[in-house]
Amino acid sequence: MTRNRLYTLLGIACLAGYSWLLLVYFFRERMGAFTLCPIKALSGYPCPSCGSTRGVLSIARGDFASAIHLNPVSYIVAATMLILPIWLIHDAIRKSHSLHRAYIGGSAWLGKKQNLIIFAVLILINWIWNILKQH
Repeated sequence: MTRNRLYTLLGIACLAGYSWLLLVYFFRERMGAFTLCPIKALSGYPCPSCGSTRGVLSIARGDFASAIHLNPVSYIVAATMLILPIWLIHDAIRKSHSLHRAYIGGSAWLGKKQNLIIFAVLILINWIWNILKQH
């Protein structure tokens, strides 16, 4: 993926993520049990990322135990949402390509079979956690 395309997609993802957090934060009472998750909507079972939005909001409120219970992935999402915009702005100001290089390195790392298997197992464990904690 080219640098410009990556940075555009990540910028849009950041804006969408922050917009979604603000929407949920201000309108959570009106939203009720509304879910965007097609897996949960169709099957009644949560996906591996279900609870991440509420977890990130818990982290923002300082309720770290609740965030872990809702979804441990919340910490990765929160860190990404904090670091990514700063990194995008840094690269834009300095006319640097450090984020793009990190993306290429991360893709190469994840492209190795053993790393992909470890990543997949961690996601599977998180998914099992999400399903079991509901029952």
